[in-house]
Amino acid sequence: MGGDRRESERIFFSRKNGLKAAFTLPDAQEEIFSATLMDLSLKGLGLSFKKGEYEIDIGDRMRVTEIRNKAELKDIADTAVEIRWMRCYDALNHILFGCEFLDISDAAREQIQDFIRSWADQ
Repeated sequence: MGGDRRESERIFFSRKNGLKAAFTLPDAQEEIFSATLMDLSLKGLGLSFKKGEYEIDIGDRMRVTEIRNKAELKDIADTAVEIRWMRCYDALNHILFGCEFLDISDAAREQIQDFIRSWADQ
């Protein structure tokens, strides 16, 4: 009990990798916000941003507009995600949250798989 529930391969990024994901919130007049990409899998992605920067909660839905500076992930644009979990630790100045892809295209899924494989080969 308590084993890893993940069914797909996942890659993790450090802050020095500098990967950013851009999103829109449906009820925010299409305002685009940015978060640091912490991990990526075929099922979803993990993100972080500074405390107080945005008002989001578990269950909120967003739309990915791009993974900045990663043309090889261009097909992920316009993919809906739902926030599944959030962590806010007193010692950190950031909020961590995990999102599940809701309507990911086959092309985006293939790009993510290729990206994960190429990242692992580095």
